[in-house]
Amino acid sequence: MERQKKGKIINLASDVVKLPPSSFLLPYACSKAAIHQITQCLARSLGPSGICINSIAPGLTATEANLIQPDAEEMFACAIAMQWFLRNREGIDKYADELEPVSYDNGFIFWIGHVLIYRGEQKALSGEAKTGIDQMWEGIETIRATGSETCLTRLTSRMADACRQAGEIEGGLKIVDQGLEFKDRLEELYMEAELLRLKGELLRLKGADEREAEECFRAAIKTAQGQEARSLELRAVMSLSRLLQKQGRAQEAKPLLEEVYGWFTEGFDRPDLQDAKALLGELS
Repeated sequence: MERQKKGKIINLASDVVKLPPSSFLLPYACSKAAIHQITQCLARSLGPSGICINSIAPGLTATEANLIQPDAEEMFACAIAMQWFLRNREGIDKYADELEPVSYDNGFIFWIGHVLIYRGEQKALSGEAKTGIDQMWEGIETIRATGSETCLTRLTSRMADACRQAGEIEGGLKIVDQGLEFKDRLEELYMEAELLRLKGELLRLKGADEREAEECFRAAIKTAQGQEARSLELRAVMSLSRLLQKQGRAQEAKPLLEEVYGWFTEGFDRPDLQDAKALLGELS
């Protein structure tokens, strides 16, 4: 391949390396983490020779073996979180169906709280806005009753997004403020950009001064860039671009979106990248 200055190498890894540590995963997770490292090292070494090296990382599958593991509920919850980031409603529902019986049958209060949030989200997005959002709040309080506040910034982001989609604007703004308070107090920063973006979207829908929404979007972009969170940066740039387009400033928006969209080299079947491509077409 080096002599020909071209070629492709594909390694088979696993998404398991993104899951929380677990004793029963020790040998498997270590071997798959090694494959990830080998792939990245080879890519740096052989990339200049025109050799493309990637790894395929299949996600969690609800097999009988996984379901009987002591940490099965944790794996399903992580899988749900990943599907939410990918905006894959079918995947969210699939893993929620697996998480629910494991959590209730074993009395896992922390994970029952997550189930309440996922089921409430389903209701809110299916037209039962108040019932669904109330159930999501119940899930938050159920989690906090265990003494844990882990992942609350992500979960409040989900609630705020559900409120946005359901038209519950004031409730959504209240939830965003709660999420930003969790972010500051817990120093859980990975959803800061998304919370700022959602605040801007909710302010725009409320009919507030558009300068407030623009400030939120630009703060979200800056935060995402500082964290090198490209997917969240793309979402924030799309939100800003739509606002600028509405204001007749499409030519200002287009280069911003082109720059972040051009960073991606794969995943073009995902909703965010499909939306970005369509928006670029509108801005032209």
